[in-house]
Amino acid sequence: WWAVYRGQFEDIEDEGKRILEDDD
Repeated sequence: WWAVYRGQFEDIEDEGKRILEDDD
């Protein structure tokens, strides 16, 4: 389950970066 959790976390991090870039 760790692999799945890690994958989701990476996806969330990507989304966060996109949001930050878009906000800028």
